[in-house]
Amino acid sequence: MARRRFEAGIIGLGMALAPHAKALRELRERVRVRAVWSPVAEERQRASQEWGFPAVEEVAALFEDPAIDVLL
Repeated sequence: MARRRFEAGIIGLGMALAPHAKALRELRERVRVRAVWSPVAEERQRASQEWGFPAVEEVAALFEDPAIDVLL
């Protein structure tokens, strides 16, 4: 039986981003980061550049995306 792959969104991209991103990379067969958000545009840009995570400009986009299974 194949395991389900979860789609995740991340809210807040401060000092905890790096350890969370590393852990999520290790779990990439089980979890995919669909989008990230921060109120700080520079943090959104950094998360996209350094980790390859798609960023959204409005937090509501994470809550409204029916494909997202879990928000961190």
